[in-house]
Amino acid sequence: MVKKAPITFGAKIGIKEVLGIDAMDFGKIYDVRDQGNWQGSTVLNRLNHQGMFNEKREAQLKSMREKLLGVRRTRTAPARDDKCLTDWNAMTVVALCVAADTFENSAWRERAQAIFVELKDDIVHCRINGHVTAQALLDDYAWMMLAAVCLDDLETAKELYQTIQNQFANTEDGGFYTMPDQSGAVVRLKTINDTAIPAANAVIIQALRDMAGKTGDKTCADDAKDIIRAFAGEIDLAPYA
Repeated sequence: MVKKAPITFGAKIGIKEVLGIDAMDFGKIYDVRDQGNWQGSTVLNRLNHQGMFNEKREAQLKSMREKLLGVRRTRTAPARDDKCLTDWNAMTVVALCVAADTFENSAWRERAQAIFVELKDDIVHCRINGHVTAQALLDDYAWMMLAAVCLDDLETAKELYQTIQNQFANTEDGGFYTMPDQSGAVVRLKTINDTAIPAANAVIIQALRDMAGKTGDKTCADDAKDIIRAFAGEIDLAPYA
């Protein structure tokens, strides 16, 4: 109950105390019920009234919402996940580039460039409020490399790939470890399997393929094939993983 307190109201009672005679009118629009609409409490929503009313009516509803928001702000706010993850931000850069090209929206590409510039000079894995909390992993470099290729910053992409080779390469069997050589880890993993995000080794394959297509550099294409060969057996064991 404590966790939901900042975002819910106690069924109809809490809202009536705040809005008075307007509570019934408000409740019809925002799904307020005597028994609550979620675990005995009320989560305000307009699922049954998704369209917009006229300007005067919307202004009235806004005034009611602001009164309720004022009450909610007196409560302890829920915890926020305010991590800044390099790999996820770089994924966003890639997505923005694809969307910008697809929909011919230059503003999205400019936004992608701004995010990339913010990240590229000091690549780490995680920052919270500007403080570094985790050093860079293979995922971070792989996605930054692909982001650079998408932005046609091929020199930066080559520099990032060189760092990947220097810090993460499995020189005996091919492919790249998830953690850098100097990490001090007892065991260093190397995988082609996706987790919550696509596998870094697969991302590097895509980046190398795209670099080869843009530059005509046969070495990039050959390196991509080498990574595929390194994981060929694993792929055969779980082709749909």
